[in-house]
Amino acid sequence: MANMKIRTKILVFVVLPIFLADLAMTAFNCIDNYSAFKSLSEAKFIADTRLAAEQVSKENVQGVSIARAAAAAGEVWFGSRSENVSYIRDLLEIFPSFAGASVGYEPNADFNDAKTERGLKNMRDAAEISEGGGIDAYGLRVNPTKVTVDEWLGRTEGGRFLAYWNRSEASDLSIEPLRDMETSMYYAGLKKKIESGDKEGYVITEPYLYNNRTLMVEYSAPIMFEGNFSGQMAFDRDLARISDLVSSLKTFPGSEIFLISSQSRIIAATKNSALRTAHIDDLYTDENGAFVMGLLRSRDGQFARDPSGAARGDLSKYGTVYRDLLRSAVEMSKSSMEAGGDRQAAYFTDPQSGKVYCVAHAVIRPGNWVMVQIAPRSELMAPAYSAIAGEMAGLGVFTLAMIAALALSGRTLSRVTKAGKVAEEIAAGRLDLEIPSSENSSDETRRLMTSMSHMVSNLRSLVSGVSHSARRLSAYSSSVDKASAEYEESIQNFCSSTGEISAAVKQITSTSAELAKTVETLYDGASKSSETAEDGRAQLSAVEKTMQTLSASTSSIAKRLAIINERANNINAVVVAISKVADETNMLSLNASIEAEKAGAYGLGFSVVAREIGRLADQTALATSDIETIVRDMQNAVAAGVSEMDKFAEDVRMGVSDVERIIGGMDTIITKMQSIAPQLESLTEGMNSQTAGVSQISEAMSSLNDGVRQAGALLRQVSDSRSQMREAMASLEAEISKFKLGERR
Repeated sequence: MANMKIRTKILVFVVLPIFLADLAMTAFNCIDNYSAFKSLSEAKFIADTRLAAEQVSKENVQGVSIARAAAAAGEVWFGSRSENVSYIRDLLEIFPSFAGASVGYEPNADFNDAKTERGLKNMRDAAEISEGGGIDAYGLRVNPTKVTVDEWLGRTEGGRFLAYWNRSEASDLSIEPLRDMETSMYYAGLKKKIESGDKEGYVITEPYLYNNRTLMVEYSAPIMFEGNFSGQMAFDRDLARISDLVSSLKTFPGSEIFLISSQSRIIAATKNSALRTAHIDDLYTDENGAFVMGLLRSRDGQFARDPSGAARGDLSKYGTVYRDLLRSAVEMSKSSMEAGGDRQAAYFTDPQSGKVYCVAHAVIRPGNWVMVQIAPRSELMAPAYSAIAGEMAGLGVFTLAMIAALALSGRTLSRVTKAGKVAEEIAAGRLDLEIPSSENSSDETRRLMTSMSHMVSNLRSLVSGVSHSARRLSAYSSSVDKASAEYEESIQNFCSSTGEISAAVKQITSTSAELAKTVETLYDGASKSSETAEDGRAQLSAVEKTMQTLSASTSSIAKRLAIINERANNINAVVVAISKVADETNMLSLNASIEAEKAGAYGLGFSVVAREIGRLADQTALATSDIETIVRDMQNAVAAGVSEMDKFAEDVRMGVSDVERIIGGMDTIITKMQSIAPQLESLTEGMNSQTAGVSQISEAMSSLNDGVRQAGALLRQVSDSRSQMREAMASLEAEISKFKLGERR
């Protein structure tokens, strides 16, 4: 690696890492862009499919809304056949997107079937129209039609109200009777749905061929009368119009859209319009990818698989990719409707062509149709492929630029190589060489060679000057050595003297500091003692006040005890009086008992009362005896309490006298302590001043001593520098001798 050339180093350490970094960045960008564009393209594809489904959904919403509104009006006009016929004709003129509209009643629902049949016959016979006979129930005179009365009459069913307005290719409207009501979904299916209790109140039929004439779906709503199904109103949508709408909603030119009904029948298919009304399970493709139409035939207005022998054959030879794909999309749509989950794009590979396709689906409400859009992955991922192509083109341009840069740098590197050889000669001491000029170059290498030539000339001059200066410096170094030795001896003598002085000053400083500290401690102790004595005196004063208060309280308690004793004596007098009353009551009870005995049977009640009075008198005597005992005990306790309180009061008075005497002694001590404190404070200030002066002297001596030591150190450094300088001079002379100055020395 050390012997590697510059060109190789540039290639290995500059060009190759940059190329690899750009390659890695390009690969990362390609992967990242592909992933981002793939996600964006799929999201846009799904969103476009949803928007397309919403457009079709608007058509269904319009059809259902108009059918329900017309049915509501039909309920208001129930029985007025002319009004109903005129109304749906007006709606067809307002909404030209509908291919037809119909209104039909149940048999004799309005009780006018017989009357209507007579009216039609009168119209055919050109009979006189009267209010009770011929009725223009269908409004044919007001709304002219190309259908003759004979044709109309021949296709009616006993006067039942079955009117159908049909729009021709020229947008002309003609009226005719409805067909297949009892088997069709728009009538029979609606009736069954309503009678089963369905709450939707409408039907969107499966796609079918009406009257072998028009492929359509119908939006049918019921006419209810007195809570019963009495008829329907329906509006038709031509499948050709729906196919045109679906074709205009494709995301890519190569996209295919299949519109599938709730019963898995094809409503529209941009790939092949002939598939309309076919069931998705009947879709087979041949080896070329085309749908096998021979397997299908029309039955009841819809395509179904042909069971005849000609088309039965072996179905395994046909492809089922579309059948499987559409079936899977319908199942996923039903699952998403139930779970409410997000739709995601799916991919499949056509086994015949090998092409990969992306599939998106969306549900259409009302009707529960499913829209399936299939797009080639090449069209879906076109933005990603373009981004990757741009990245690869950028990598190619960068690679070409690197190759061109390497080619242009070859000549420059050769001149740099020559400059390197010249530098090696100069490093070897060859200052007498001739440096070749670069007259043919105008870049930095020419300035490099010119600068090296000037450098060689300057080096010659420098080496000569350094050699001369080295000799002069060697002579000067000898004279400096002698002077330095004498100065170093003087410094050593001065250092010893300053050391002795500094030691004495330190001793004085230490003694002064200790003395000042002792005095300061004594002053602090005196101050604290004085403060403590003051606190003690204050506390004793508080104790004195407390004891005086206690003495007064004991006197008050003694007085109250005397009052209690007096009240107890009063209670004794009351007890004696109660005892006397009890004795007299007892005597009265005894006398009453005697009198009751004398009264015989008439004194029995009085005898009972007398006994009760006697018993109460005895209880009163016992109670007064107990009260007397309690009062006597209380008097004894009060007397003892008075004696104890007198003794306690005397002790308190003696304690107050002692506290007053102690307070007097504390005052004397505090006065003496306060007189000592100022003297100690003055002594402390003097010692502090003395200590500060000695400290200043000590600091000055320390500074002087440090200066002397620094001077000695500098002299030693100078001595060392002289030795190093002599060694450097010897080395410099040896190095200068290596240079070859030639004749120009």
